[in-house]
Amino acid sequence: MSYANEPFEELDVMNNFMFNQLSTNPNTKEGFLRCLIKNLLGIETGKIIIRSENMIYPTLPDKRGVRLDVQVDELDKHDKLTTIYDIEPHRDSENAFPKKIRFSRAQIDKNNMPSGSND
Repeated sequence: MSYANEPFEELDVMNNFMFNQLSTNPNTKEGFLRCLIKNLLGIETGKIIIRSENMIYPTLPDKRGVRLDVQVDELDKHDKLTTIYDIEPHRDSENAFPKKIRFSRAQIDKNNMPSGSND
């Protein structure tokens, strides 16, 4: 289904243009992403850092990197990272979606988990 001809008024947050506008605009991004996390996961977030279109680069020339649409880092009262939310709207019913999610999660984990961690 093509969205190129949809009127602006009919766009929803799953539309790439609308999602990117809401998640990158300084006036809307924090409220929009807090609302999204609360409504989808039922979680009230504390202090957050928003990284729009965060790139995790490949570690070797023959490996893949990943582009996260929005990464929201939640910090505790001591500014220690407690939770990372990878938010990516996805309409397609492609079979590779679970594999893509596992790959993205692994890329995030490798940069944030200490060596020898079991979590």
